[in-house]
Amino acid sequence: MLLLARNFWIDDFQIEIFGQNIPTIAQNAYRHLLIEYQILREKGESFRQKVLALKKEGYKTEPAFTKLLGLDGNPYISLLNYKSHDF
Repeated sequence: MLLLARNFWIDDFQIEIFGQNIPTIAQNAYRHLLIEYQILREKGESFRQKVLALKKEGYKTEPAFTKLLGLDGNPYISLLNYKSHDF
């Protein structure tokens, strides 16, 4: 499986490009977005604000979610395994 991950900055905004040569719905980045959306729907606005506060402190999205959820290990893998959702 081919994996592409690139990071760069435009002014003060970091851009990250991640891709896999598999169908979009099976890609980890897409699955992360679906899982994050579901968590935000379940946890509500207060949780979303806490995620945003951590991001302002420099956390990336997945580490911010896993910190607030109390998940251990690699945040990218932990989030994919969160509640074993069928995404």
